[in-house]
Amino acid sequence: MNDALVSMFKSIFAFVTWSAILSLFTIGAAMVWSGRVETWLAYAIVFGGPLISITLGGVVALMIQNNDLLRQIAQERSAGDVPSTFAAERREPTLRAMK
Repeated sequence: MNDALVSMFKSIFAFVTWSAILSLFTIGAAMVWSGRVETWLAYAIVFGGPLISITLGGVVALMIQNNDLLRQIAQERSAGDVPSTFAAERREPTLRAMK
């Protein structure tokens, strides 16, 4: 079920991001053109809205890519293709209570 949701999200991700960018830019431009709101607010929506949308979109894309890479690493480890390293086999030192 999780794989189906991820693939569905990947397919509509670009459409949703670009729709948000265009709608925020259009709303901000309409606010600038109408002149009924303060200018700084309209320009904040025109420039800040798409910037925030792009940033959040990049974060989500990075999370999806990391998830795919972690799944690939886990599959390789379970198949035994990746040799274990010395760091994974060594014992970590234990802390002793001071007397």
